[in-house]
Parts: sequence; structure tokens; C-alpha cells
Amino acid sequence: RLGILSALTLSQVIKDTNSMTKLDLQECVIDSEGGLVVLEALLWNESIQELSLCRLDLAHPRCARTLARVLTTNTYIQSLDIWGQDNNENDDCTIEPIAHALKQNTTLRSFHLCGVKVSDVEAIAFGSALKVNSTLRTLYMEGIAIGNLGGKAIAESLKSNSSLVELGVNGSRMGHIGLRALFSSLRVNQTLKVLQLGGVTYKKLGRFRPAVWKLALQFNVAIECLEYSGARDEDATSFEFYIQISAFLRKAARNVARGR
Repeated sequence: RLGILSALTLSQVIKDTNSMTKLDLQECVIDSEGGLVVLEALLWNESIQELSLCRLDLAHPRCARTLARVLTTNTYIQSLDIWGQDNNENDDCTIEPIAHALKQNTTLRSFHLCGVKVSDVEAIAFGSALKVNSTLRTLYMEGIAIGNLGGKAIAESLKSNSSLVELGVNGSRMGHIGLRALFSSLRVNQTLKVLQLGGVTYKKLGRFRPAVWKLALQFNVAIECLEYSGARDEDATSFEFYIQISAFLRKAARNVARGR
């Protein structure tokens, strides 16, 4: 566990070093005060390019705001992995400032956000940021609470974003409306190569017809991989949906290889 005393020692190292390029704290549980100290030290660091923080208490409002400041002012971090604490599922946890910071960030290439509640409001903020940000290549959000509104906001951003290559929206609460919007955006977006929808529940997809994603992928020449995992054995709808998409992607790949 990284408490305040250990964090103070580490923060001094972060401030003084000019050779450390990677900081991996995935094995550490970081309390609120310790997390703040480490994040504030990153405001002064000019060498770390890869940063991983595990069990960061983003329910503490100053943590989220300070991380947003890091993303706004630090011009060296290119890869960021954030693993939230279990209690980040509560309504006091807000990462909206982090999403807004991506509008100004011009160096981050990869952002992985896991175990942090991302509501529709925050997903809308991420969608707004993706319309402006032109450097982020990979965005994965796991264990989230994005619903149809958030899914539609992200889908809308994909229509204008030409830099994102990989997008993961795992464990969301989207139904057929959000998924329809995501697939429809692929008719316009021609840069996204990987779309991951791990653990999405397909119980209410009565209106989500195969023609929707087939039509979308017929217009898209960039998508290479659509990943779906987490379906339960008894969820026949999910399994059939996955099989249909996989077969269609294989056929599309063969047609591209043949020059059709």
C-alpha cells in the first residue's frame, strides 16, 4: 500500500529524475493523500512517458482534478493506465475533468481506464474531447456504466475523429440504440481498426438487425477487428450476434484481398 510517507519519498524521486521513462504502480493500492502527492509530482516531471496507477481513489475530487491538470500541462506522458478503486462505483466519483483535459492534451497516445464509473454524462464529455483531440490512438474503458446516451455521443465523435485506431467500451449498459449508433458511425469513420465490446449485454437487441452492422461495414474499409467477449453460454442472442459478425468480417477481408 502506498501511503503518504512512501508517496512523499516517491514524489521527490519523480521530481528529481530526468532518466525515468516508465512508472508502473499497478501493484500498489494508492490512498487519497498518497495519490495526490504522486500526481502533483508529475506536474514537474519531464521524462516519464508510460504511467500506470492502480487503485487510484478518483472518488476524491482533488485526485480527478489533479490528474486533469497533469494531462493538460504534462507534455511527456504518452501512455496512461488508470485502475480505479472498487469504491469508485459510487456517485461521488467523477472523471469529467479528465475527459475535458483531453481536449488540450497533444501528447497522450494510449489511455486505458478500468474499474472507474463512466456515466452517460462523462461519456458525452469523452465524446466531445474526441472531436477535438487528434493525437489519441487508443482508448479503452472497462467496467463502466455507459448507456445509450453515452454510446451515441461516442459514436457521433467517431464521425469526425480521424486519429483513433482502437476503441474499447467494455462492460457497458448500452442497448440496441447505442450499438446502432456505434455501428452507423463506422459508415463515416475510416480510421478505426479495432472496436471492442467486451461483456455487452445483448438481451434487448430486438430492433438491432444484422442489416445495420452489415451495411455499416460495407461502407468501412478500415475496420480489421471487432472483439466481443463475456457472453454467457445461455445467451444465445449474444453468441449468434458474435458469430454473424465474425463471419461477415472474414468474408469482407477475403473480398479486400481479392481486390473487390
